[in-house]
Amino acid sequence: MEFTMKSLKYYLFVLGCQMNKSDAERIAGLVECFGFTATLKPEEANLIAVVACSVRQSAVNRIKSRISGWNRIKKSRKAENPLIIILTGCVLPADRKIFAKQFDLVLDTYEVPERLTEALEESFGTKSFENKQKCQFVIPSPVPKQVLGSGPSLPRPASPAGRDPSLYSQKGFLDSPSTRLGVARNDNTRSVPILTPLLNITSADFFGLAPVYSSNFQAYVPIQTGCNNFCSYCAVPYTKGREKYRPYKEIVQEVKKLVQDGYKEITLLGQNVNTYFDPALKDAIGARQKYRQWSALTDFPRLLRLIADISGNWWLRFVTSNPWDMSEETIKAVADCERICEYIHLPLQSGSDRILKLMNRHHTQKDYLELIDKIRAIIPGVAISTDIIVGFPGEAEADFLATAKVMEQAKFDMAYLARYSPRPGTVAAKMMKDDISAAEKIRREKYLELILRQTALFNNQNYIGKEVEVLIESIKYKVVSIKYEEDGIKNNESSIKNGNKMLAFGKTRTFKTVKFKTDRDCVGQFVSVKITEAREFGLEGELCKKK
Repeated sequence: MEFTMKSLKYYLFVLGCQMNKSDAERIAGLVECFGFTATLKPEEANLIAVVACSVRQSAVNRIKSRISGWNRIKKSRKAENPLIIILTGCVLPADRKIFAKQFDLVLDTYEVPERLTEALEESFGTKSFENKQKCQFVIPSPVPKQVLGSGPSLPRPASPAGRDPSLYSQKGFLDSPSTRLGVARNDNTRSVPILTPLLNITSADFFGLAPVYSSNFQAYVPIQTGCNNFCSYCAVPYTKGREKYRPYKEIVQEVKKLVQDGYKEITLLGQNVNTYFDPALKDAIGARQKYRQWSALTDFPRLLRLIADISGNWWLRFVTSNPWDMSEETIKAVADCERICEYIHLPLQSGSDRILKLMNRHHTQKDYLELIDKIRAIIPGVAISTDIIVGFPGEAEADFLATAKVMEQAKFDMAYLARYSPRPGTVAAKMMKDDISAAEKIRREKYLELILRQTALFNNQNYIGKEVEVLIESIKYKVVSIKYEEDGIKNNESSIKNGNKMLAFGKTRTFKTVKFKTDRDCVGQFVSVKITEAREFGLEGELCKKK
C-alpha cells in the first residue's frame, strides 16, 4: 500500500541529557527527508520514536507507563493509516529484552540511518519516498565508516585514591539530569542544511545527518560519544560503549554553517567531552598511549580554539567534562577565547574519598577542590555547576557530610542532585547493596539543596549593579509571578498586564537565568541588562539603552 507523504506524521518522546536531544534532532532530520511532519500528539502519528535514557530508573519507568497506550493506538489503526513504534538512545540490555516485545524496533543510535530507513520503506512503501536521495547532510557527503574513530584501548589511569582493579572490570559512565522533550516545529525554527544524496546509508552516517533544530538561534553539535572512565554506578557504557570522536574538520564545518545561518549559541556535546581528539591524528593516538594521565595530550583545547576563531557574534559552550580529564590547556582556552562562555559543568558525584573509590571516580576530594581553585584563578568570573549522587551504596553519614563540606567550599552556582538508583548490569548494582532508604536519600538531597541555595544566592549577589550580556530565550506577553526553583524557572501566569511591556527571559554567558521587562520581541538576540536583584537561581534586571 502506498501513502502520500503529506499525510505522514511523527512524534518524538525524548528523555535524558542534551546528547539525546541532539540525537532526536538528527532522527527528525532523517524522517522529514521521507516526507513526515512533526506532531505533538502521539494519536496522530504514523511513527513514534522514543529516545531513551537509562541513567535512572525513573526515566525507564516513564517509557513503560506510555508504551501500552501507544500500542493501543497502534491496534486501533486501519491498514491505510499504520503506526510503527521504535526505541533508540540509551537502552540497557536487560531493558532491551523487555522492550523488544513492546516496540516494533529497538536499535542503537548509530543504527538509525540504516535500520530506520529500512523500517520506513517496509512499512510505508518505497514509491512514497522517491525523493529520499534529497536527504539532508551537514557535510558534503556521508562520513566514511572508518572516519568516526574509536579511542585506543588505553591502560586505566592510576587513581590518587587507589583501586582494586578486579572490582571494576566493566565500563562506566557519567550521570546527567533527565528531562522530556516533545518536538514540533514551524517554518520559523527550521534550519537550511546542505543537501546531498542519501546513497548507501551505513551505520557510521548518523552524525552526518543534518538535524531539524528545535531552535533557530541555539544548537547542539555532538563531537564525541561514549566513555572510557568506568564509573561503577552508570548504565550508559552498556549502551554507548567506548569513546568515539568525530573528525575535527567535520565539526568545524558544522559550526561554521550554523554561524552563517545566524545561530547565536552553540554547545559542543560529549558524554566525556574534554577527552576529545581527532581520530585521524594517529601520531597523537600513539603519543597518548605513552602517558599514564592520557588526558595530557587531548586535542580538545585545540578544537575549542579552532572553533572560537570562527567570526561572528555568537557564543560557544561545552558539556559534559570529567574532572580527571580537565587539562590546564582547556581551562586556558576558555579564558583566552572571547566567544567561549565562562561556564563549566564539572560533576563531583561525591565529596567522600571512600565513596569516590567505590564509584570508581578518578579524583579525590582534594583533587577536585584544587581543580576548582585553578579554574577560578585562570577564568575570572567563571560559574561552575556539578552533579551529585546522594545515597550511594554504603554512604555513611560521615561520607554524606564530606559531600556537604565540599559543596560549601566549592560554592557551586548550580548542582543537579540525584538520588541513587541501581542500574541493572552495572558494577554497583551487581556488587553493592542499595542500603540507603528512600526517606534518607530524600533527607540528604534536601540538605544539600539548602547549601546550594545559599552558595547560589551568594554568587548571584555579585551581579547586582553590573551590566551583563544576555541571550534572550523566551518572551511572556503578560506579567507573570515568578518563583525560582532548582531546576530553572517555574512561571505562574496571572492576568495582570503592565501596559505594552513584555517579560523576557534569557541566559548570561555564565548560564544565569535573567528576567527583565521589554517592549519588543527580542528572542534570539543579545542584549545588555543591568542586574537589579538576585535570587537563588535567577537574576532580575533592566534592559540597557543602546549606546
